[in-house]
Amino acid sequence: MLHSRRTVQSSDTDNPYWMSFSDLLSGLLVLFILATLVLLIQLLEAQEAVEERTKIVANSITELELSRQEQQQKSERLEQMRIQIDTTQQQLQQAEKLIEETQMKLGIAKEEILEAIRELSKSEFIRREILRDLKQDLNAMGIQVEVADNESILRIPTSVLAFESNQYDIPLQSQEYDVVGKIGEVLYRRLLQEDRYLLLDTVFVEGHTDSRLSAREKGNWGLSTFRAISVWQWWQDSSGVSGQLQFMKNHRDQPMFSVSGYAATRRIQEVELTAEQLEKNRRIDIRFTSRRPALESFQAIQKLLHNYSQ
Repeated sequence: MLHSRRTVQSSDTDNPYWMSFSDLLSGLLVLFILATLVLLIQLLEAQEAVEERTKIVANSITELELSRQEQQQKSERLEQMRIQIDTTQQQLQQAEKLIEETQMKLGIAKEEILEAIRELSKSEFIRREILRDLKQDLNAMGIQVEVADNESILRIPTSVLAFESNQYDIPLQSQEYDVVGKIGEVLYRRLLQEDRYLLLDTVFVEGHTDSRLSAREKGNWGLSTFRAISVWQWWQDSSGVSGQLQFMKNHRDQPMFSVSGYAATRRIQEVELTAEQLEKNRRIDIRFTSRRPALESFQAIQKLLHNYSQ
């Protein structure tokens, strides 16, 4: 039996066909393994390529999403800009309308201002004209009066109308008595000429003293005031044309004339060391004030300009 087995084994080993087949199988196995490895490597490379492409696609999708969001934001901003433009256009239209209205109002205000200036200029011109005429007429009559304070005052110095010391009455049948009468007549005639008095506001008869204290009641204040009152009462009580002065009224239908006293508060000569210097301060002034535009006109113009500046 042992010999038989050895014989079989020896015959398998010695068979060349069998050995070639085994080598072939081994070779095929190696090729299979190599092919499998190659396939695995290719699969791994393919997988890496797929992953890389997947990443690229994912990045592209992300970029597209970001781009879409940016486009959406741009669209929103454009919409906001459009709304702002529409709002601005509406505001511009309103502003243009307001400017047109304001220009129209300013045009009206300009005309009112120009009219007020023309009225004031005319009043100032008439006032100066009246004073020049008064001075010319009175000087021609030998009554030397002066025009002072920017042609607003007719000044009657002591050399023309003198009062006794500490007295305010105008003596009857005196030169001063006649002078006051003539001044009143010329004053009435020149004011009535072409109704020029309507361009005046008020005519003040003002009394002034020097700085020496008066022993009378109310002192220099009372003395200066009563001297002005004496002049006015002479005209008021006159039976001539001077008596008509009391009936003259201004454009507001108020009495044209008023009386006031200033004591020594409005001295012409500050230094009073001599009799001549004292004499310059004792006087009667007739002050003419021009007609002014109505306060309501100025207030309306001021309000309009205030609203425009806002």
